Order: sequence, then structure tokens, then C-alpha cells
Amino acid sequence: MVDNGISDVGMPSVFARFKSGLFITLLNPKPMVFFVALYPQFIDAGESSWPQFALLSLTFCVLILLIHMLYALFAKSVKSWISKKSGPNLINRVSGTCFFGFALTLVVQR
Repeated sequence: MVDNGISDVGMPSVFARFKSGLFITLLNPKPMVFFVALYPQFIDAGESSWPQFALLSLTFCVLILLIHMLYALFAKSVKSWISKKSGPNLINRVSGTCFFGFALTLVVQR
């Protein structure tokens, strides 16, 4: 059997998804522009730039990892809360209230 990265149920394997995500991330120009614009402000020209660059990159990676872990924990708690029987009704009420507030703001501003 040839391993094409897809399991029997049609879901790509963890490695195939990781490889795809890594490829997309490495080709994304936004982080490159961000780092080129931001890093020179924090790198001392009188010192070796590689250790400073490594420390800034490590700090960035740790912060991103922590932020994404918090997103996952939040999503997990929201999923259990929304999957209750009253969850969809609550979402409809909250979003309807938001839209009503937007409409009221437009009416008041005119």
C-alpha cells in the first residue's frame, strides 16, 4: 500500500497536515515583512546580530505558542458550552442583539 498521507477515512495524516501548514507558513510574506520592519529597531548594531535575532525569534515563537494554546483552551470551553441544547438559541439571541444595536447606532447617527 502506498502512503499518500491520507488515511482510510479520507482525513490527511497528522504529518501531511503539519507539512502542508509548514509549507504555507514558510511561503507567507506577511511574517517576513513584519520581521524586516520590526527587528532592526531592537537589534544593537554594535553587538553580534545573530544572538539578538535568535533571542527575538525565540521570544516571538514562545508567545505565539502560548497565544495559540489559549485559543485552543478557549475554543474547547466554548464548544462544550455551545453544544448544549440552549447553545444555538443563545448564539442567535446574542447575534440578533448585536445587529439590533448596529442598526440602532446607524439610525441615531443620521
